[in-house]
Amino acid sequence: MTIGKPPFAMQFFQELVTYFQNYPYIAVLLAFGLILVFIPIAEEVILFTGGYLASRHDDQIWLPTLLAGILGVFLTDYWYYYWFKRFGPRLLSTRFGRKMLSVQQEQQYAGLVKRYGAWMVVAVRFVPGGLRNPTFAICGLSQLPQLKFIVASLGTACFTSQITFWLGYWMGDEIENFDQLIATIEANARIVILVVAALFAGFVLLRRTLRRLGQPRNLIR
Repeated sequence: MTIGKPPFAMQFFQELVTYFQNYPYIAVLLAFGLILVFIPIAEEVILFTGGYLASRHDDQIWLPTLLAGILGVFLTDYWYYYWFKRFGPRLLSTRFGRKMLSVQQEQQYAGLVKRYGAWMVVAVRFVPGGLRNPTFAICGLSQLPQLKFIVASLGTACFTSQITFWLGYWMGDEIENFDQLIATIEANARIVILVVAALFAGFVLLRRTLRRLGQPRNLIR
């Protein structure tokens, strides 16, 4: 899998990593801040890099870095949700709103959010790529209750963020420079996706099985 991001975005990110390499939690938070101003950096890249930077330190800096990563993931989710919940359809008539949610995305994801509600927030957290932000925007547009969104987004982020973070942490000794860092992320991205997707599929299957076991069975007459 290739990290198909514009060169300027990765230049921003590289400068950030270089400047704050001794303070990885600051680098992680600022990188998520770049996402909020529409500089496209994949969450997986930020989290993996955060784990890598944390592994370069002997002290317990991994904890604030991991927490910064989880917080950054949640805040970017909530950013899209908040604007559309606050301003509703009026936002779609502005250039800012359409930059956050295109007409095609609105048509594509509105039905799924309406059908699955907060579970859609959980599901897209397991899918890297462009599906997440439009879904969160639609959740706000459809007035999904705030508490449900927060629980679904933050709860799932606490789990999924750690997978990429710890992968970067444990592979830190094998990475010598930024180019190798990005190459390593690309080489392992597919593995992360498959693992996370398998875990999510197992969760869904278990939930359905428990639900069926809890339902009364029809007697054969």
